[in-house]
Amino acid sequence: MRRQRRNSGTKTKVPINGLGRISCAILKLTSDEPSMEVVTVNNLADVESHAYLLRVDTAYGLYSKPVTVDPGDLVITDRMVRTLNIRDPAELVWKKLGVELVFECTGAFPRQGHNAHDPMIMATYPPADITVERIGVAVTAGGNHRAIRPA
Repeated sequence: MRRQRRNSGTKTKVPINGLGRISCAILKLTSDEPSMEVVTVNNLADVESHAYLLRVDTAYGLYSKPVTVDPGDLVITDRMVRTLNIRDPAELVWKKLGVELVFECTGAFPRQGHNAHDPMIMATYPPADITVERIGVAVTAGGNHRAIRPA
């Protein structure tokens, strides 16, 4: 079942669970997308490490936008992104943040279970136990990534 946007003038609020190379690329791309807003990132590393990973990447190079740390949170081009350090995915109650889509980038989330009230999940790895209905679409670079079009 395809989900419809409630109001085309509103931004889709998205969190990112896990902050590695792929999720840093997602964060950079969504920061340039006017229809999306990254509201939080969840990763077990400290916020200074998050900021460094965003600024410097051996594959993608230096990030052109300023990334700083405001006590406990990331600031990307004057935009605050809340950071969390939650290990148990059952404690990540995304709906309370008003999100519709979660970028799941840890690689471990499906093996740990899901909250039945979670929004749509877009995993950046092959899911082990998430149904296609929960994922919505599986995107593979070099495969079907060019076929994906924004709604």
